[in-house]
Amino acid sequence: MEANEASRDARRRQRQVNESNSVIIPDRVIDDNKDDRDGEEEESSVSDNSICGKPKRLVRLSLFVFMLVLVIGIIGATVLGRRRNGKEILPDIQATAQDASVSPSTSPSVSISPSLSVAPSSVPSSNPTLSAMGSFGQVLLPGTDVFALDKESPEYQALEWIVSDKRLGLSPDNTTELLERYALAVFYLSTDGEGWDRNAFWLSAANQCFWEDVDCNDDRDTVTSLQFRRNDLGGTLPTVVGLLVNLEQLEIRNSYGPLRGPIPSEIGDLRSLTSLRLWQTQLSGKLPPTIGKLSRLQNLVLVESLLKGSIPSEIGLLIALRRLVFDNIGEIEGPIPTELGMLSALQHLDFNNMGFTGSIPTHFGLIRGLTSLQLW
Repeated sequence: MEANEASRDARRRQRQVNESNSVIIPDRVIDDNKDDRDGEEEESSVSDNSICGKPKRLVRLSLFVFMLVLVIGIIGATVLGRRRNGKEILPDIQATAQDASVSPSTSPSVSISPSLSVAPSSVPSSNPTLSAMGSFGQVLLPGTDVFALDKESPEYQALEWIVSDKRLGLSPDNTTELLERYALAVFYLSTDGEGWDRNAFWLSAANQCFWEDVDCNDDRDTVTSLQFRRNDLGGTLPTVVGLLVNLEQLEIRNSYGPLRGPIPSEIGDLRSLTSLRLWQTQLSGKLPPTIGKLSRLQNLVLVESLLKGSIPSEIGLLIALRRLVFDNIGEIEGPIPTELGMLSALQHLDFNNMGFTGSIPTHFGLIRGLTSLQLW
């Protein structure tokens, strides 16, 4: 019995020991786990703080670099601006100039603004060079010293306009347009173009075919007609009118305008001319013999002018002439030239209020196509 009780007591104590161990071990385990978790949390906290701290330092560093670059840029721009304005180089220039003034024989002088070697002309809007004037002058006025011309003459002013106005786009190689522009410009200046009743587009960059009272061929590349009707032309007819070699019609009906002076002999250079009509002008002098060169002329009408002298015999060379009218030109006198009998194409002959003397030439009988004859 005693042995059994002793055995039970031993088992009971063993159970108590086991129960005591089972309680203590979990606490230790729990405490150990807690310590581990606390350590992980501390490590996580440290890690998080290190991760968040790096971007903040990078931002601060970038901001500092940007501000530094900005300050350097502002300082550089200020220094460069001062240099461009000459505020920093001016002392050097002044010092050099002072040195030059002290010893002019050995030190070169300082010139800030260069001097012009050629004085500009007062007429054109831009300064034509002497070489350009010479080049254009050789084409427009061959054999003429253009620099010896009167600066107020229409010829010189027209040449200066051609060279100075870059909008025209002319060159000495573009002969046809160059000659026509020059001839028209001289014509305008010689006949007081500013006083005309109508002068739209004259001496402008517009194509000359669009100038008032000017007409051209279908391709608009050459002048074929000048018709001034009651436009009050003044001045004189220039000799350069002969440069309009493709001109077919020249008509000036002036209503007793102030156009005066002789008919230039260069009129004979208009070999394409088919009609020449000069009405109510103060043109004077003799009818030039060169008129006989106009082999294509079909109409020659001269009405109320101050022309005088006799009709040149060269008029008989106008083989294409169909209509010949001399009206109220009392100063033309002398006999009617017999050469008129050579005008086989003539259809209308009208001599009114003229100062002719002598008899009617029998050669008129040779004009087979004559349909109208008025002599009074």
